[in-house]
Amino acid sequence: MQPKFLPLIIGILWMPFMSCAPAGTNLPRFQAPGRNHIVVSSIRGEAFVFREDKWVEIIPGDLLGPQDLLRVTARSQLQLQLGKGAILSLMENTLFRLDEIEWSGERSLLRGNLEVGTVVSKVNKLARGSDINLRSATVSLGVRGTEFLLRRTQNEVLSAVASGEVSVKVGELGQEVLLGSGKEVAVNLTTPSLPTPVPLSDSLRETIARETQFDFLPLDEEGLKLVRFLVRTIPTDADIFMGDRALGRGIWGGVIKAGNQLVLQVRKGGYRSREVVVDAQEDSNPVYLVELDPLSPQELWEDSESRAPTPEEILRLQEASLAALRSKNQELEAGLRQQTDREKELTRRLESLAAEAADLNSRLNKALQERGQLQTQVQTLTQERDQRVRELENTRRDLATSRTQLNNLIEARENEQRATNELIRNLRDQLEQSRRTN
Repeated sequence: MQPKFLPLIIGILWMPFMSCAPAGTNLPRFQAPGRNHIVVSSIRGEAFVFREDKWVEIIPGDLLGPQDLLRVTARSQLQLQLGKGAILSLMENTLFRLDEIEWSGERSLLRGNLEVGTVVSKVNKLARGSDINLRSATVSLGVRGTEFLLRRTQNEVLSAVASGEVSVKVGELGQEVLLGSGKEVAVNLTTPSLPTPVPLSDSLRETIARETQFDFLPLDEEGLKLVRFLVRTIPTDADIFMGDRALGRGIWGGVIKAGNQLVLQVRKGGYRSREVVVDAQEDSNPVYLVELDPLSPQELWEDSESRAPTPEEILRLQEASLAALRSKNQELEAGLRQQTDREKELTRRLESLAAEAADLNSRLNKALQERGQLQTQVQTLTQERDQRVRELENTRRDLATSRTQLNNLIEARENEQRATNELIRNLRDQLEQSRRTN
């Protein structure tokens, strides 16, 4: 799919849809996936599959097959598991098509196409005959045992590897690079070519680590019973927590072993919090509709007067500040690299012009010795020399200007780094103080 269609795809991702999930107290019984199915192991928020000319809501434990087109909405996430071979996490605002699916025992086959959005994958070491390949625009990823991210925007496809190896191919000519651990590469779709990989950024490393921390469901364990469950909240923007960990907002569900129990909390400002116990009994497959009661005016007043920020809220704010500082630091480093590259290019041009000037001077000296016969040639060479000298002076001035700008940028970056380090120390001190206080 060409970049010109992306605005239409992005528009589809934001269209509202009616919920199609069961309205009763139980979901359909979990069915073991066949060799051509991939199972929905968990969901946060809303996701849909396009079938029979309409969008149908996806719920935990659903089985998806070849040619299914999947849509994940804003502030949502969909996790899929292929046998014992791979876990795919489709992040918010993602459109992804499953092309081929097959698994049996240790062997896994998966081919898919990312139209727009982000996919984070955890792939076990593959057995002989396995093949996992993801495409996006002109970029193709051949996956080995690895943890990686694939992101498609309007003009770029980004591949990032936290561990393992991914083979990245671009275009019909088959440009290829083996992307190893701790590397990322971004392909510009307007001029498709394969640039040199760069070190993996901290933000991408954190995203991959967060989305690959889940264990594989034992789908082929004999005699094991799995239960699907779903939690919905009213209001629909209430937050769902398990301990201090935020799980989702409005909708959260998954597949767990029968006999397990989860204790959740549903919270929203201005409402009384509620505890929900997910009791995964065999064949229960429960749906929990959690409706929060609004606080009375007096309770709202007392809550606003007495309520202090929770440690989780303080931690989220501090983590957001740290992330912003890291992003700013990365922008400064990128600008410094660009300025350094420009200085190197100007230096190469200066050396080239200096070599040309030396050659012209040599030719001019020879012409002067033959002045009588080569007067016309001497005049031409003199003009060429003067032109090269002017270019040389212009280049030297450009280089001097570039070096001044680079020094200014380095100084600004050092000042910014000192300020960033100081701010990080202050944030860490505040975090430590808030933890001790709590």
